[in-house]
Amino acid sequence: MPIFMDRRKISDLKVAIAIAQLHLNYLKLQDKFNCKVLNHWFDEKREIAFSLISAPNEKYLIDLHQQAESDLPLNITELDSSSVDVFLNQLELDEILQNNKYPLIKTPVSQTVMVIGVLLSLTKTDDIIRVRECLKEFKKTTLDIIDQFEGIVVKQTSDYFIVSFNSATKGLKCAFKVQKRFDAYQKKNEMQRMSLKIGFNAVTPAIEKEEHIESLINLTRRLAFISQQKIIITTEIETLYKNENWNDFKDKNRLKCLYPDDIRFLSTLMEYTEKNWNNPNLHVEDFEKHLGFSKSQIYRKMIAIVGKSPNAFIKQYRLLRAINFFRQKQGNISEGAFDCGFSSPSYFTKCFQKEFGIKPSDYIEITKTF
Repeated sequence: MPIFMDRRKISDLKVAIAIAQLHLNYLKLQDKFNCKVLNHWFDEKREIAFSLISAPNEKYLIDLHQQAESDLPLNITELDSSSVDVFLNQLELDEILQNNKYPLIKTPVSQTVMVIGVLLSLTKTDDIIRVRECLKEFKKTTLDIIDQFEGIVVKQTSDYFIVSFNSATKGLKCAFKVQKRFDAYQKKNEMQRMSLKIGFNAVTPAIEKEEHIESLINLTRRLAFISQQKIIITTEIETLYKNENWNDFKDKNRLKCLYPDDIRFLSTLMEYTEKNWNNPNLHVEDFEKHLGFSKSQIYRKMIAIVGKSPNAFIKQYRLLRAINFFRQKQGNISEGAFDCGFSSPSYFTKCFQKEFGIKPSDYIEITKTF
């Protein structure tokens, strides 16, 4: 197919972000228009962005650009084979096309962030020293795996890691390995009450801007929060990974991809929950009013996206906040129950024990040494 070059002058940071977003939109839509993004990079010295795209003809590329909904005008030039060789670093075009593998993004056009967490349920009879050592060993193993795939730990707490990768491939391969190690480790140590949670997301550059970093991390933590047995990823990660590994998209059964509509629903749901979770009068009906869906629609979407009914979701969210409350030693059980939106300490205790396998009083006692 003919190869086209899209060349753009970067006048300021806003334009750079728009160009990067346009590129990601191309990646998401390219199959629909029978196009392939071959390469994309920034020439920082000349402040120019280049994209190479193969398309049956110019019209396909125009249609792709229009569907990408960018304010940037289309600025393309069809290249001859000698020019293509230059822009692809002298790689033989015939060999590239035959292998159906293309180098993607020499300098990062997106930032990928992963959140890896472990949720632990306990019983009063658990050997706490053993539990603590098991968690410590698994965290060390996870850090070693992250290092193998050149991940950078941005933040580490007792519950989770926030990790940055310079490619979707390295990030997902890291996640797969962590997940497989966790499965084997859980079986070996009979730690069936441990559950692994992983969310993986990507955004366009200008990551130095604090609001972009915060937005990226918040969404990724939400993805990890709703994950159960599968790694939750966004379409950006799926697209980047597929384009870096054209015919090698393995372990699909370990992934769950949320599409833009799902992400918008999840973001709205979590934002509302994070603001109102400790209100004892918060009910499913409030979700209906705020999210703009009927009761049955919200139920179906939450089962599909979150894996829980609205009531179960609210309850679990409050209980997880209760754990954080106790870890910070902010008060007793009654204070924790009311602070987390429960109407009575006895009902709170019942729900806590059902969720985590232990009474809150015992949980407080045995986690003092954690």
